[in-house]
Amino acid sequence: MLPPGAATTFIEYSETVFLPYVQSQLRKANSVDIVWDKYIPNSLKSMTRQKRGKGTRRRVQPETKIPGDWKAFLRIDENKV
Repeated sequence: MLPPGAATTFIEYSETVFLPYVQSQLRKANSVDIVWDKYIPNSLKSMTRQKRGKGTRRRVQPETKIPGDWKAFLRIDENKV
């Protein structure tokens, strides 16, 4: 998980945090694998996450403001789809 730092919108996050991180890893490694998780409904993992992550789903657009509680935002499965 890469915290948003000083980024205030998701486009800023991608430009100032995520992409620079990936680029820095490319300089140090022969390859970089980026993996997205798959959320299977009714799985044990899904049920555990649902118990942990109660909150409101946010629609993310480039200009959407970064939420104040980043970890709570990421606990909600629908925010990561």
